[in-house]
Amino acid sequence: GANVPYDGLIELLGQEDVNEILTVLGVKDRKGSVICDFPLKLMAPLEQAMSGPFKGVAQRLHCMARVLDFLASLVHHCRSQTRQDNSQALRHKERVRALHDYLSSLDGKLPSLGSLSKEFGMSARRLNEAFAAEYGQSIFAYITDQRLEAAHEVMVASSEPMKLVAERLGYAHVNHFIAAFKRKYGYTPGQLRRGGLLS
Repeated sequence: GANVPYDGLIELLGQEDVNEILTVLGVKDRKGSVICDFPLKLMAPLEQAMSGPFKGVAQRLHCMARVLDFLASLVHHCRSQTRQDNSQALRHKERVRALHDYLSSLDGKLPSLGSLSKEFGMSARRLNEAFAAEYGQSIFAYITDQRLEAAHEVMVASSEPMKLVAERLGYAHVNHFIAAFKRKYGYTPGQLRRGGLLS
């Protein structure tokens, strides 16, 4: 194996590249010696460093040159990995924003998380996690909030029957709608209409 002191890495590569390498390898916050797996193609210069026709000082120079080749390849590999990760994160963010726009315009029955996952090209778990990271709540919680806010406006501005409001907003039963409304606002839609709870 190759043992490269941390200070020596910084002197050779600079702090920014060392930080990127350690981050990509997942060892940034670890202390002491760390054993890492590298792609085989990166290991070729290190294998060459241990062989060759050289002796004495020439052998040492040859070995140092191959270690430098390895470090240069490692920097290139880590930069490429970081660019890929950043590009993927950007694509995920764009998809989550498109999902947000789509959900904001939904009317009626809710799509399943599975169908949203297919439509937006991410696993259901990853899509929900990315949405929560961007907007502070799960997809279901966001949709529920949006619908209940719309229901609140309708209950204040019209005399449309509660059952029709519930159906239009995708609730299978008016009782589910009433319970969700009360959880969010602390009063039922009927109390809102009857009691003048407007603020």
